[in-house]
Amino acid sequence: TPIYKDVVSIYKREIIPEWKSIWTNICNHNTSNYFLLYKDLPINTSLVLNFFTSRKHSTTITRIRMNHGNFPSHLYKIGLNESPLCEDDNEIADLNHLFLACSRYSNARDNFIAELIRLGYQLPININTLMVSERKDVYVSVIEFCKNTGLWI
Repeated sequence: TPIYKDVVSIYKREIIPEWKSIWTNICNHNTSNYFLLYKDLPINTSLVLNFFTSRKHSTTITRIRMNHGNFPSHLYKIGLNESPLCEDDNEIADLNHLFLACSRYSNARDNFIAELIRLGYQLPININTLMVSERKDVYVSVIEFCKNTGLWI
């Protein structure tokens, strides 16, 4: 195991600082959702995925966190939809709209927001704020909203 100790030492001394430097440089020049959420190198992002035993739930949370999925604004961005607009409200159908404003999901949204308030969140809120949480109850609330609406991202 002396080799293992050497490798770990090199990793901590050289590779992690280099990785952090590259990450910071990318964050300063990239506006993708993931880099906006994590200005610093994420240390334990797999923690969130450990909250769920269902692949469907883990995949949904990952897609929401990455702002990639089966919703009009993203599908439009990648050329698979003719419009980024919500059919019900004629607004950009991004994740914030779908979770927090869309008239189609008003009953589920009211329950979702009430649960977030119960958990200590204050309004206004946005989906990015929720996705940097390390609280299981927040992610369970997001999944519950998806179940209640049939909105699997």
